[in-house]
Amino acid sequence: MKKFYLQICFILMTALSFAQGEKEVNNTELYNEVKAIADSLVLAKDWKGVVEYHTKALQYKPNDPISLLVRGNAYLGLGEDMKAYNDFDLLIQLNDQNRTDYFSRAMAALNLESEGVCDERFTKSSICDDLMKAKNLGLPIHGPAFNIFYSFCPDF
Repeated sequence: MKKFYLQICFILMTALSFAQGEKEVNNTELYNEVKAIADSLVLAKDWKGVVEYHTKALQYKPNDPISLLVRGNAYLGLGEDMKAYNDFDLLIQLNDQNRTDYFSRAMAALNLESEGVCDERFTKSSICDDLMKAKNLGLPIHGPAFNIFYSFCPDF
């Protein structure tokens, strides 16, 4: 009887393991489908749609850096700077070696600082720190966007 019970347990564990693997495959397929729609909306500059579909993509693949980055930039496009900041901040928590994430977080923080949002994350010092991290990680420091930062962060 004990042997029979162990065989049933083994069969159930195998079935559950298979079902979990199938679920992961289905999640990957669903993620790819939803992300493809989101990517087409980026081309159309439909920022609300981009946010909606990358949020769905994140349900299938949580903390996906591509979806977080694109959704964060879409939030910037919509003027939802706090949500953008939160996506970029999460990206940095997941990988603190990506220069673009620091630059993007600085952009969101700069917008929030200029809107008068009082928070230590949106101070001139914090923003300049993020810009220096982006620069030290190899972000090219030229072009019109950086003229703002040169005036905002004199030591930059």
